[in-house]
Amino acid sequence: FILKNLEKGSQWVECGSGPLHLNVSKESDSISRILARKEGSGDLIFNFRLFEKFAVEKVNDRNVRFVGMVSGKENE
Repeated sequence: FILKNLEKGSQWVECGSGPLHLNVSKESDSISRILARKEGSGDLIFNFRLFEKFAVEKVNDRNVRFVGMVSGKENE
């Protein structure tokens, strides 16, 4: 599941779960994105551009952990 903090100092809120997808640009192998959509509805949970030092921790056989930042306005 994915958590997000809506406001500084507020509680973390679950915003969904779903499989991760890795998208690699057709123009350049060095441009990749990782995204997740909610199971069932297909709503986008996140879509992050990967970078050289992007840290991913394997939690167990089915889960990974990473931190991503959201910029701009979010649609609630």
